[in-house]
Amino acid sequence: MAGFTKEERQRFWNALPDLGIYSFPLLPGQKVPVKGSSGFNGATIHAGTIRGWQRQRDWNIGIACGASELVVVDLDVNPENGPPGLSAFLDIASRLELPDIEQNPLTVTPRGGLHVYYKAVTDDDKAIRCSTSELAVNIDIKAAGGYVVGPYSVCDGWLNGYEPCGMSLQDIKPLPTALSVLLQPAPPPTVLETAETMRFMLNATPEDLTRYLGFVTDDLLMAAHGQRNELLNAKAWKLFNRFPSSYHETISDCLLGIASAIGLPEGQSRRTIASARKAVMV
Repeated sequence: MAGFTKEERQRFWNALPDLGIYSFPLLPGQKVPVKGSSGFNGATIHAGTIRGWQRQRDWNIGIACGASELVVVDLDVNPENGPPGLSAFLDIASRLELPDIEQNPLTVTPRGGLHVYYKAVTDDDKAIRCSTSELAVNIDIKAAGGYVVGPYSVCDGWLNGYEPCGMSLQDIKPLPTALSVLLQPAPPPTVLETAETMRFMLNATPEDLTRYLGFVTDDLLMAAHGQRNELLNAKAWKLFNRFPSSYHETISDCLLGIASAIGLPEGQSRRTIASARKAVMV
Protein backbone atom coordinates (compact mmCIF):
# COMPACT_ATOMS: atom_id res chain seq x y z
CA MET A 1 0.00 0.00 0.00
CA ALA A 2 1.32 3.41 -0.98
CA GLY A 3 1.72 6.39 1.34
CA PHE A 4 3.54 5.48 4.55
CA THR A 5 5.45 2.56 5.99
CA LYS A 6 4.15 0.30 8.72
CA GLU A 7 6.93 1.56 10.98
CA GLU A 8 5.90 5.21 10.55
CA ARG A 9 2.29 4.35 11.27
CA GLN A 10 3.09 2.35 14.39
CA ARG A 11 5.52 4.95 15.73
CA PHE A 12 2.83 7.62 15.44
CA TRP A 13 0.19 5.32 16.96
CA ASN A 14 2.41 4.46 19.94
CA ALA A 15 2.78 8.18 20.73
CA LEU A 16 -0.97 8.83 21.03
CA PRO A 17 -1.51 7.56 24.62
CA ASP A 18 0.94 10.11 26.02
CA LEU A 19 -1.10 12.83 24.27
CA GLY A 20 -4.36 11.61 25.81
CA ILE A 21 -5.68 10.71 22.35
CA TYR A 22 -7.89 7.63 22.27
CA SER A 23 -7.42 5.38 19.24
CA PHE A 24 -8.66 2.09 17.78
CA PRO A 25 -7.94 -0.02 14.70
CA LEU A 26 -9.50 0.49 11.29
CA LEU A 27 -9.34 -2.06 8.50
CA PRO A 28 -6.07 -1.92 6.54
CA GLY A 29 -6.37 0.53 3.65
CA GLN A 30 -9.90 1.53 4.69
CA LYS A 31 -11.83 4.00 6.85
CA VAL A 32 -14.12 1.55 8.65
CA PRO A 33 -13.67 -0.20 12.03
CA VAL A 34 -12.79 -3.87 12.25
CA LYS A 35 -15.87 -6.03 11.80
CA GLY A 36 -17.18 -7.26 15.14
CA SER A 37 -15.31 -4.60 17.10
CA SER A 38 -16.93 -1.78 19.06
CA GLY A 39 -15.31 0.88 16.85
CA PHE A 40 -14.61 4.21 18.51
CA ASN A 41 -16.45 3.01 21.64
CA GLY A 42 -13.52 0.65 22.16
CA ALA A 43 -10.84 3.32 21.72
CA THR A 44 -8.09 3.34 24.31
CA ILE A 45 -4.98 5.11 25.59
CA HIS A 46 -3.60 1.82 26.96
CA ALA A 47 -0.22 1.33 25.30
CA GLY A 48 -0.23 -2.44 25.79
CA THR A 49 -3.58 -2.81 24.04
CA ILE A 50 -2.33 -0.78 21.10
CA ARG A 51 0.83 -2.88 20.80
CA GLY A 52 -1.35 -6.00 20.87
CA TRP A 53 -3.43 -4.66 17.97
CA GLN A 54 -0.26 -3.87 16.05
CA ARG A 55 0.94 -7.47 16.38
CA GLN A 56 -2.27 -8.70 14.74
CA ARG A 57 -2.21 -6.75 11.45
CA ASP A 58 -1.06 -3.48 9.92
CA TRP A 59 -4.25 -1.62 10.77
CA ASN A 60 -5.16 1.92 9.85
CA ILE A 61 -5.63 4.24 12.82
CA GLY A 62 -8.96 5.60 14.06
CA ILE A 63 -9.07 8.53 16.48
CA ALA A 64 -12.12 8.78 18.73
CA CYS A 65 -13.03 12.46 18.93
CA GLY A 66 -15.31 12.45 21.97
CA ALA A 67 -13.05 10.46 24.29
CA SER A 68 -10.05 12.49 23.13
CA GLU A 69 -11.96 15.77 23.65
CA LEU A 70 -11.38 16.81 20.05
CA VAL A 71 -13.40 18.73 17.51
CA VAL A 72 -12.11 18.07 14.00
CA VAL A 73 -13.25 20.17 11.05
CA ASP A 74 -13.27 17.89 8.01
CA LEU A 75 -12.88 19.97 4.84
CA ASP A 76 -13.87 17.69 1.98
CA VAL A 77 -13.31 17.88 -1.76
CA ASN A 78 -16.41 16.56 -3.51
CA PRO A 79 -17.32 18.45 -6.70
CA GLU A 80 -20.73 16.72 -6.86
CA ASN A 81 -21.71 18.52 -3.66
CA GLY A 82 -20.21 21.90 -4.44
CA PRO A 83 -17.02 23.92 -3.95
CA PRO A 84 -14.20 22.59 -1.72
CA GLY A 85 -14.83 22.90 1.99
CA LEU A 86 -11.55 24.72 2.51
CA SER A 87 -12.67 27.83 0.63
CA ALA A 88 -15.91 28.05 2.64
CA PHE A 89 -14.08 27.49 5.94
CA LEU A 90 -11.50 30.15 5.18
CA ASP A 91 -14.37 32.56 4.53
CA ILE A 92 -15.97 31.60 7.86
CA ALA A 93 -12.60 31.92 9.61
CA SER A 94 -12.16 35.40 8.15
CA ARG A 95 -15.62 36.54 9.27
CA LEU A 96 -15.09 35.14 12.78
CA GLU A 97 -11.49 36.43 12.91
CA LEU A 98 -10.18 32.95 13.76
CA PRO A 99 -6.43 32.30 14.02
CA ASP A 100 -4.72 30.98 10.90
CA ILE A 101 -5.58 27.28 10.55
CA GLU A 102 -1.89 26.52 9.93
CA GLN A 103 -1.38 27.10 13.66
CA ASN A 104 -3.31 23.86 14.22
CA PRO A 105 -2.43 20.22 13.57
CA LEU A 106 -3.61 19.40 10.04
CA THR A 107 -3.98 16.21 8.04
CA VAL A 108 -4.22 16.23 4.26
CA THR A 109 -6.66 13.50 3.19
CA PRO A 110 -6.15 11.21 0.18
CA ARG A 111 -8.68 13.17 -1.90
CA GLY A 112 -7.00 16.50 -1.17
CA GLY A 113 -9.21 17.57 1.72
CA LEU A 114 -8.04 18.64 5.16
CA HIS A 115 -8.64 17.70 8.80
CA VAL A 116 -8.23 20.65 11.20
CA TYR A 117 -7.82 19.59 14.83
CA TYR A 118 -9.10 21.62 17.79
CA LYS A 119 -9.26 20.80 21.50
CA ALA A 120 -12.69 20.76 23.14
CA VAL A 121 -12.05 22.58 26.42
CA THR A 122 -15.35 23.93 27.76
CA ASP A 123 -18.57 22.04 28.44
CA ASP A 124 -20.09 23.81 25.44
CA ASP A 125 -17.23 22.55 23.25
CA LYS A 126 -17.82 19.01 24.47
CA ALA A 127 -21.54 19.28 23.70
CA ILE A 128 -20.82 19.72 19.98
CA ARG A 129 -21.92 16.77 17.89
CA CYS A 130 -20.98 15.44 14.47
CA SER A 131 -22.63 17.02 11.45
CA THR A 132 -22.46 16.76 7.66
CA SER A 133 -22.47 19.88 5.45
CA GLU A 134 -24.44 21.86 8.05
CA LEU A 135 -21.83 24.56 8.58
CA ALA A 136 -21.34 24.77 4.80
CA VAL A 137 -21.17 22.44 1.81
CA ASN A 138 -18.27 19.95 2.07
CA ILE A 139 -17.58 20.83 5.69
CA ASP A 140 -18.22 18.01 8.14
CA ILE A 141 -17.70 18.17 11.89
CA LYS A 142 -16.25 15.20 13.76
CA ALA A 143 -16.80 15.48 17.49
CA ALA A 144 -18.45 13.48 20.28
CA GLY A 145 -20.05 10.43 18.72
CA GLY A 146 -17.61 10.25 15.81
CA TYR A 147 -14.07 9.59 14.70
CA VAL A 148 -11.49 10.52 12.08
CA VAL A 149 -8.92 8.46 10.23
CA GLY A 150 -5.60 9.23 11.85
CA PRO A 151 -2.41 10.51 10.21
CA TYR A 152 -0.13 7.95 8.53
CA SER A 153 -3.12 5.80 7.57
CA VAL A 154 -3.45 4.77 3.92
CA CYS A 155 -6.42 4.34 1.61
CA ASP A 156 -6.77 1.62 -1.03
CA GLY A 157 -6.97 3.01 -4.55
CA TRP A 158 -5.35 6.33 -3.66
CA LEU A 159 -1.71 7.27 -4.16
CA ASN A 160 -1.58 9.46 -1.07
CA GLY A 161 -2.40 8.56 2.51
CA TYR A 162 -3.49 10.76 5.43
CA GLU A 163 -0.49 13.07 5.56
CA PRO A 164 0.21 15.14 8.68
CA CYS A 165 1.21 18.76 8.19
CA GLY A 166 1.12 21.96 10.19
CA MET A 167 1.61 21.59 13.93
CA SER A 168 2.05 18.34 15.86
CA LEU A 169 -0.91 16.77 17.65
CA GLN A 170 0.79 17.70 20.92
CA ASP A 171 0.18 21.35 19.99
CA ILE A 172 -3.60 21.23 19.53
CA LYS A 173 -5.12 24.66 20.17
CA PRO A 174 -8.42 25.15 22.03
CA LEU A 175 -11.50 25.48 19.85
CA PRO A 176 -12.03 29.23 19.30
CA THR A 177 -15.07 30.52 21.19
CA ALA A 178 -16.64 32.06 18.08
CA LEU A 179 -16.43 28.75 16.21
CA SER A 180 -17.72 26.83 19.23
CA VAL A 181 -20.80 29.08 19.37
CA LEU A 182 -21.42 28.49 15.66
CA LEU A 183 -21.27 24.70 16.14
CA GLN A 184 -23.52 24.48 19.19
CA PRO A 185 -26.52 22.13 18.80
CA ALA A 186 -29.91 23.79 18.58
CA PRO A 187 -31.67 24.00 21.96
CA PRO A 188 -34.59 21.62 22.44
CA PRO A 189 -38.02 23.18 21.83
CA THR A 190 -39.88 24.55 24.82
CA VAL A 191 -43.09 22.93 26.01
CA LEU A 192 -45.06 25.83 24.48
CA GLU A 193 -43.30 25.48 21.11
CA THR A 194 -43.94 21.74 21.11
CA ALA A 195 -47.62 22.26 21.92
CA GLU A 196 -47.99 24.85 19.15
CA THR A 197 -46.36 22.49 16.64
CA MET A 198 -48.69 19.65 17.66
CA ARG A 199 -51.75 21.88 17.25
CA PHE A 200 -50.57 22.93 13.80
CA MET A 201 -49.90 19.33 12.75
CA LEU A 202 -53.41 18.26 13.74
CA ASN A 203 -54.95 20.99 11.58
CA ALA A 204 -52.40 21.36 8.75
CA THR A 205 -53.80 21.73 5.22
CA PRO A 206 -52.25 21.56 1.72
CA GLU A 207 -52.71 25.34 1.53
CA ASP A 208 -50.52 25.72 4.62
CA LEU A 209 -47.79 23.66 2.95
CA THR A 210 -47.99 25.73 -0.24
CA ARG A 211 -47.62 28.93 1.77
CA TYR A 212 -44.62 27.61 3.73
CA LEU A 213 -42.91 26.36 0.57
CA GLY A 214 -43.25 29.85 -0.86
CA PHE A 215 -41.43 31.26 2.18
CA VAL A 216 -38.68 28.63 1.74
CA THR A 217 -38.22 29.54 -1.93
CA ASP A 218 -37.90 33.23 -1.12
CA ASP A 219 -35.38 32.60 1.65
CA LEU A 220 -33.24 30.32 -0.50
CA LEU A 221 -33.19 32.80 -3.37
CA MET A 222 -32.01 35.58 -1.05
CA ALA A 223 -29.28 33.45 0.54
CA ALA A 224 -25.69 33.57 -0.69
CA HIS A 225 -24.85 30.73 -3.05
CA GLY A 226 -22.41 29.12 -0.63
CA GLN A 227 -25.04 29.06 2.13
CA ARG A 228 -28.01 27.67 0.21
CA ASN A 229 -27.46 23.99 0.95
CA GLU A 230 -27.04 24.72 4.66
CA LEU A 231 -30.27 26.75 4.60
CA LEU A 232 -32.07 24.01 2.63
CA ASN A 233 -31.18 21.55 5.38
CA ALA A 234 -32.55 23.85 8.10
CA LYS A 235 -35.75 24.63 6.19
CA ALA A 236 -36.33 20.97 5.34
CA TRP A 237 -35.95 19.97 8.98
CA LYS A 238 -38.49 22.58 10.05
CA LEU A 239 -41.02 21.48 7.42
CA PHE A 240 -40.66 17.78 8.26
CA ASN A 241 -40.96 18.62 11.94
CA ARG A 242 -43.98 20.90 11.46
CA PHE A 243 -46.10 18.80 9.10
CA PRO A 244 -47.40 15.28 9.77
CA SER A 245 -45.65 12.33 8.13
CA SER A 246 -48.42 12.02 5.53
CA TYR A 247 -47.00 15.21 3.96
CA HIS A 248 -43.34 14.19 4.05
CA GLU A 249 -43.08 12.61 0.62
CA THR A 250 -44.72 15.65 -0.95
CA ILE A 251 -42.39 17.95 1.00
CA SER A 252 -39.36 16.00 -0.26
CA ASP A 253 -40.50 16.25 -3.88
CA CYS A 254 -41.30 19.95 -3.62
CA LEU A 255 -38.03 20.83 -1.91
CA LEU A 256 -36.10 18.91 -4.54
CA GLY A 257 -37.89 20.89 -7.25
CA ILE A 258 -37.12 24.18 -5.51
CA ALA A 259 -33.46 23.21 -5.07
CA SER A 260 -33.19 22.33 -8.76
CA ALA A 261 -34.82 25.61 -9.79
CA ILE A 262 -32.26 27.67 -7.85
CA GLY A 263 -29.34 25.68 -9.24
CA LEU A 264 -28.34 23.32 -6.41
CA PRO A 265 -26.90 19.97 -7.62
CA GLU A 266 -29.56 17.25 -7.55
CA GLY A 267 -27.44 14.63 -5.78
CA GLN A 268 -26.44 17.04 -3.05
CA SER A 269 -30.03 18.25 -2.60
CA ARG A 270 -31.40 14.71 -2.33
CA ARG A 271 -28.88 13.87 0.39
CA THR A 272 -29.57 17.10 2.27
CA ILE A 273 -33.34 16.62 2.22
CA ALA A 274 -33.08 12.93 3.14
CA SER A 275 -30.76 13.77 6.05
CA ALA A 276 -33.21 16.34 7.42
CA ARG A 277 -36.11 13.91 7.09
CA LYS A 278 -34.16 11.16 8.84
CA ALA A 279 -33.22 13.51 11.68
CA VAL A 280 -36.90 14.23 12.37
CA MET A 281 -37.76 10.53 12.34
CA VAL A 282 -35.07 9.61 14.90
